[in-house]
Amino acid sequence: MKLPLVDLATEARTLRGQLLPAITRTLRKADFILGEEVALFEGDFARFCKSRFAVSVANGTDALTIALLSCGIAAGDEVITTASTFVGTVSAIARIGAIPVLVDIRPDTYTLDVSQLKRRIRKKTRAIIPVHLYGQSAEMGPLLQIGRSYGLKVIEDACQAHGSTYKKKAGLPTEALAKVGESRAENWHRRSRHHLALVLPSRRNFLRPRRIALVPAGRG
Repeated sequence: MKLPLVDLATEARTLRGQLLPAITRTLRKADFILGEEVALFEGDFARFCKSRFAVSVANGTDALTIALLSCGIAAGDEVITTASTFVGTVSAIARIGAIPVLVDIRPDTYTLDVSQLKRRIRKKTRAIIPVHLYGQSAEMGPLLQIGRSYGLKVIEDACQAHGSTYKKKAGLPTEALAKVGESRAENWHRRSRHHLALVLPSRRNFLRPRRIALVPAGRG
């Protein structure tokens, strides 16, 4: 028996009754970029995650890129992440000119092995991106303690763990906010998620000027 890697057709059939009305409303309004349906989705998704805010972007790679930029990560900085993850996690780090530093995984959960974390922290280390994988949470308790001790940002990649919990606390998916350590790293307490909810929407179109610049002007 062959099992497909991804079966979006079955999922679409299951959700057809919910998807078609939303698509029809969008077509009727020609409201294709952001707009009312996106705002409704963000509200629903925030409630699903038990969060006050959700900011939608094009994909998880953009979410992580914007989160890194919002945390002040710049070219030449080092960002620690797991060696077992989708390429988008590492490409988001490289995309802004930062340097990915890989840490091996735990064999029982396939998430970042916290026991190996401290030895990978160096002078240029600025952030840690743990990845919640297959619905399993990384060890956020000790991860956040290390983040506080070394003054590092903690950005959680929850692309494959929507709705999962850590010690009965709901995880906030990266698709929504690229969860910045749920604002628990020490220097994010005062800035709060409210600050991030204001900053991130202004950054979600940060690639648009570059895309426009690549459009051929033609000859005439």
